[in-house]
Amino acid sequence: MMGQKAAVDRDFPWRRLSLLAGLAFLWPALVNGMPFLFYDTPGYLGGANALAHGLFGAKLDWTAAPVMLGRSIYYGSFLYLSLALAGFWPAAILQAALTGVCVVTFLRYFVPLRVGGLVLGVVIAGLMLLACTTLPFFATFMMPDLFSGLALLSATALLLFWKRDGWRRRAFWIGVTAAAALFHPTNVPILLSVVAVCILLHYILEVPRPWLSAAIVLAAASSGIAGEAIFSAGVDHAMGQPPIRPPFVTARLTADGPGTRYLRDTCPKNGFLLCRYISRLPLPSDYFLWSRSSADGVFRAIPPAQRRQLAAEETRFVIATVLHLPLETISKFFEGAYKQMNRTGLNEFNYGWIERGFFKNNLPPHIYDQTAQTRAFELKVPAYQFARFTRTIAIVSLFICLWAMFDRNIPKPLRMAVAMILCGIIVNAFICGGLSGAHDRYQARVIWLAPWIAYLALLARIFGPKAVREAAPAPAQAQG
Repeated sequence: MMGQKAAVDRDFPWRRLSLLAGLAFLWPALVNGMPFLFYDTPGYLGGANALAHGLFGAKLDWTAAPVMLGRSIYYGSFLYLSLALAGFWPAAILQAALTGVCVVTFLRYFVPLRVGGLVLGVVIAGLMLLACTTLPFFATFMMPDLFSGLALLSATALLLFWKRDGWRRRAFWIGVTAAAALFHPTNVPILLSVVAVCILLHYILEVPRPWLSAAIVLAAASSGIAGEAIFSAGVDHAMGQPPIRPPFVTARLTADGPGTRYLRDTCPKNGFLLCRYISRLPLPSDYFLWSRSSADGVFRAIPPAQRRQLAAEETRFVIATVLHLPLETISKFFEGAYKQMNRTGLNEFNYGWIERGFFKNNLPPHIYDQTAQTRAFELKVPAYQFARFTRTIAIVSLFICLWAMFDRNIPKPLRMAVAMILCGIIVNAFICGGLSGAHDRYQARVIWLAPWIAYLALLARIFGPKAVREAAPAPAQAQG
């Protein structure tokens, strides 16, 4: 009993720190007056509302967009349940609390098990620094973007510390990984990249391969694929046809030029539906996908049957474009990723005239009235300052991370964690910027990880490898 009480007492400061971090990460929503919304928020809620209407006869309060893959019904249901309880605040509080637990639990791998006053003070300072990055904005954003960064933490923890952790912490990380995969499809390739880098690093550093933990992460990531398949089958059963996946890559290829050039070189003999709309191209990818106007839109501006055909032709169109213009297509892909790496602003957290008009037309009146009273509606959220601060410290952090990866005085688990998370940040840029289009929120949602892992590296270096190894798996316990 005494040993159990000592373990609880030792664990208690970490629980308090998790609570403190969760509260600190709520500050943007408190300043704004409510959690932040985005163009896609009504789409997530519309799908969940339609599901609730079909199952329970719930009132249709949200305008459901055409049923499409990519807007997770699972995240939409999470938001819908929050609204049913007490508006968007329960969702924001849960996201902030989960974020606090994730960052504090991950930190525990790299500090002594018994925390003294000095270490505790440094840890609190680090958490307060993290509260000044882009992270709190995404913790209170009614979008699944937060889970891209949390997925990187959870996968890294599972891959490196599976043997060290007990079943509760393993279950927690598996749950976070699976939720990230279910909430947004881009998190699946991000998770796969972390697994690949981890196995490669185990070969390079000549340590036992993490086959078991890698299989666990892959299984958790596959829940996203399975969840989407279940959703697709359900829609097919209810509506007689499966949902459509918007042709994001087609929009990107035509906007960047190679896709449009291929069409002009080969239409109409190639047989693609896009040949009918070649006079509208090139268009910015967002206009291509979402504009309803026949002057500056394609996907949403054409009849539903043609939308389905356009989506079905995407794979063949991408392959044909790559074969026709391989160098130009690849160079544009890398150019898009580079642009995405440099887009780390928080523009989405102040509502301009376009957002305000969209909200007026797509939010229920009582939600719109609440939104109209926020600081974001008046362009008064200090998002620019915190985005600029995050970008500055992220640049400095990059050099710290590169140093940490090669510093032999820092234990291998942390060096590997730095490499894996940096890889995830880069893969995120390639997936979003290279395949969809550069937008601020895509990179801002993960850029906070750079100063966080740089901070962990400095923490380990200051308090010494011996202290850190107490929290890291011993070589004899390496994963198999």
